Amino acid sequence: MSDKIQLTTKQKPSTDGKIDTYIRRAAEHLHIRPWQIISYELTDQIVPRIFYVNYRTSIENNNIQTQHSIGYERTINNCSKRVNGLLPRCSQIYYLYEYRLDENHFHTYYTDIMTDLSNPNIEGVYEMNVPLDFRLLITLGSICSLGKEQQRTNILSNLYQFDELEFLSLSEQTYLQSGTLQCIYLYIHQDNGKLFIALFIPNNSRVFIGILDSIRENHIPNLNKLLKNECEKRLQKGIDTNLLPINEHQFEVKVDTDIQNIWKRFNKIIANLRENDMETRTLSIYLAMQSNISICDLQSSMLSSLNDYPKVTLSIKDKTNLYKGLDWQRTAARHALQHYANANIILVNMLEQCRYLHIPLGNFPDDPCLFACDLFYARHLIKHNHLLWCSLTDQPDLSGKEQDDYRMLLTADINDQNGNNQHINSTDNIFKNANDEIHSNKQNHPFEINHSGFYPISCIEFELVDLAICAVLNFQKIHKAEGSNFDLDFGTTVQNPLGGPGVVPSINNTSMTAYDETSQCLPALRLLR
Repeated sequence: MSDKIQLTTKQKPSTDGKIDTYIRRAAEHLHIRPWQIISYELTDQIVPRIFYVNYRTSIENNNIQTQHSIGYERTINNCSKRVNGLLPRCSQIYYLYEYRLDENHFHTYYTDIMTDLSNPNIEGVYEMNVPLDFRLLITLGSICSLGKEQQRTNILSNLYQFDELEFLSLSEQTYLQSGTLQCIYLYIHQDNGKLFIALFIPNNSRVFIGILDSIRENHIPNLNKLLKNECEKRLQKGIDTNLLPINEHQFEVKVDTDIQNIWKRFNKIIANLRENDMETRTLSIYLAMQSNISICDLQSSMLSSLNDYPKVTLSIKDKTNLYKGLDWQRTAARHALQHYANANIILVNMLEQCRYLHIPLGNFPDDPCLFACDLFYARHLIKHNHLLWCSLTDQPDLSGKEQDDYRMLLTADINDQNGNNQHINSTDNIFKNANDEIHSNKQNHPFEINHSGFYPISCIEFELVDLAICAVLNFQKIHKAEGSNFDLDFGTTVQNPLGGPGVVPSINNTSMTAYDETSQCLPALRLLR
């Protein structure tokens, strides 16, 4: 491109220098400044798959050879390195290797990888089930930047590796200051063959509404009056005026009997959002969405133009059978305006929590309290060189030895050993719910039973007293007051004189009993304090 500019502007070298300098500065500006991430979304460039393998012997001394393709051998040899770390439940480290594979390579060679991981020389495989999006949130957070070394070497590149980006704290850069983004609210609700879709553009006070009905009749009331009433209700509750859409809006309502016409219309509107608003076209646009149709379905077959914008999902659900009555259009319009009046209030609250959690606004979880515990704990574990055991299921990822690490299973009901063909007796029943469903304690879970339901013939009375709220934080003082020490508790450093499978070697070359849950998890629990 610069060669063509030099040929056409040969008589004005000063202009050529200005254009070339402008292009270079724009590229350097992208590399040097921090990146404020609105959302992480699934694309072709997927986060690398990172997992750890604990070998009994070094890879170089592995005598078991398996035939693989040349491409797999080259890929797997270039992505592994030996590391040090603390394993879950204080499992012993022999030769720990970290593997970083592109996700497409991981799926291509999945069979070969699983064959290698079944090698008897392998003690365990860790972090295989860590969700890729969760790893992104842990590692990069909401603000990241190129490393200083990559800024010097990759000046004009627009493709970066996962390892080249660095996490930035909010103390170094404020996340999404007011006035830096333009929010557009999209509301979609489909129920009983009826559809109501509304696109609100607050900056120019325009609203586009599409309605799917069996008859092309418009029964929508005065929408400006409804919106004004909703705003007045919130003003009486003390809501700030700046958070409410108090301006008069221009509504464009269209009722159709063909759903494809509605999708085509809104596809065109969303695709032309930047062109329609000339005054604020320099601001980046993101869509705040509330829909009972999944975003994946919307992007794939209905509203493909959504792929051009970052999206923030509002986790607010309307009740089912909302459009059941004859005047369902009025009901739909009233609910849409109520959500629109609350949208900015919810987004401000979400943004404050995202700044605290250091996560992008578009990846805000449905349960922020529970997610915050997992996120902060995982970041703290990684900071102290611990390997994670998180997974998408209720079962932790303990290198494939989950059953071996369940101490409670050691005292499972002995009746299970007598066969599985015995009938359940009345004495084996735990509870009996309203539907006369019998839940038996014969599933190798003697201590933990979780069968949700309503039990009208069962009554439980329990009392909880003398529990210190800060007992976990001050447990050392509690032990001192009782005349004991945490390091002298049962099973912490107990030596088994007979040896055998009951003794687990620790990282300090001492022995811990396999039934001692506390000492096994002690390093991770100390970080939890």
